[in-house]
Amino acid sequence: MSALTKTQVPGNSATGEAARLRAGEVSALELANTSIDRAAEVEPRINAISWERFEEARAEAAAIDRGELPPGVSADAPFLGVPILLKDHRCSAAGQENRTGTVALTAERRTWNVDSHVYRSLRRLGFVVLGRTTSPEFATAFVTESVASGVTRNPISLGHTSGGSSGGSASAVAAGVVSVAHATDGGGSIRVPASTCGLVGLKPSRGRLSVGPTAAESWGGATVEGVLVRTAQDAAAVTSGMARPFSGDPYVAPGRLPAACPRLDQLLSIGVMDRAPGGDAFASTEVSSVLNAVAGVLADHGHRVEPVHPEALDEDYQSRFEIMMAADVELLARSVEEVAGRPFAVGELAPRNERIRELAGRMAAVDYLEARHWLEAWGYRFAQWWEGGADVLVLPTLGGLPAAAGVDPRNDADIMDRVRLMQPMTSFANVAGLPAVSLPLGASAEGLPIGIQFVAPLGREDVLLALAAFFEESGPWFGPAQLGLEI
Repeated sequence: MSALTKTQVPGNSATGEAARLRAGEVSALELANTSIDRAAEVEPRINAISWERFEEARAEAAAIDRGELPPGVSADAPFLGVPILLKDHRCSAAGQENRTGTVALTAERRTWNVDSHVYRSLRRLGFVVLGRTTSPEFATAFVTESVASGVTRNPISLGHTSGGSSGGSASAVAAGVVSVAHATDGGGSIRVPASTCGLVGLKPSRGRLSVGPTAAESWGGATVEGVLVRTAQDAAAVTSGMARPFSGDPYVAPGRLPAACPRLDQLLSIGVMDRAPGGDAFASTEVSSVLNAVAGVLADHGHRVEPVHPEALDEDYQSRFEIMMAADVELLARSVEEVAGRPFAVGELAPRNERIRELAGRMAAVDYLEARHWLEAWGYRFAQWWEGGADVLVLPTLGGLPAAAGVDPRNDADIMDRVRLMQPMTSFANVAGLPAVSLPLGASAEGLPIGIQFVAPLGREDVLLALAAFFEESGPWFGPAQLGLEI
């Protein structure tokens, strides 16, 4: 970590900003200007925004202040006038660019022609969109670095990555540009950046948020959308506001997601994983120490805590997951070529994505279906562990500490080496469709955030939100406000 002076993160929570707007303490235009000014201040160091719509956002905010509401937005929308940034991947909006980390769409400057269901939900809540945040190409890396948008850095420690693939959203929230940013999670892309930047990252259950309308699922149902925030209450309020079914959705999660964090008023049966999926030790002893400390806090409050290791997590689900993912990446690549109006040039894609496309090109339909069916059967085997009465599974979000930020985003081999160094341990929850959350419950000796991941049975986000509120109130808690910023 460099010797730059640590500063405190400015800003407020999204629910706090909404309350101030309703009370007349601040205007929507003032909030928009504050976010835009903060972006101008920190963007040269963190590189979190891929494109801006600042002037359009100012005009929308001023109109809201005059009582002129956007189409389909009511005066009692819970986040009317609150600024937000959208990840530059998925969450498409008609008339907006969405580059998904590619050089092609950055160069061609083409816009998409359909509003996604998630975008419609966010707009219905009253958010004012300031622009989009950086993402690695096709969202296929856990560091946010690409030729298209460069290297995104962690505002808590500029020499380190903010994670990926929602790293731009995480950097912007941690730096205080906005209080909330859209994110996606196909294998850990909400939780990993939450861990590296000291944020709350809730991955909802499969079917909690609609991912339509151009397709009803992505990555075989593994991909979900959500937000990155600094507080447990924002995770509850914003995600629950986004959570509504649309006609045609193939999955609908059971129960309802609460708009406020429940109190943790019951004792839980908690399994703490003593090693990583696959059986290896966690890559960092500091991560292990934080996990043990968190387990001790839970035990001290009367919860039943025991070391566990579900047998299904040692099965080779990852290789089948990669087969399934390859088909979706190929489909996304074709969609980008269609929007760009041309095929990708030779060498235009990152080598990892070229390899993924090659795998997809060799794949027979039956190979894809075999992988899908194997993963579905694996999900049933993993579900058997939960039938033993466990309420929560706890493990680190990352096995290692946040990797160094890159220098040359063209060096794809270096990118993947740093991804392996962090050893994400998140994709099993995507395959199984389970809700999971990363909370900022520790820090390394160097002051790097360490996230701890809590996983619950399908539809039980309420348990995860109760745990998030408990730790935020009682500690430990190591968010940007506690660790300070290096910007």
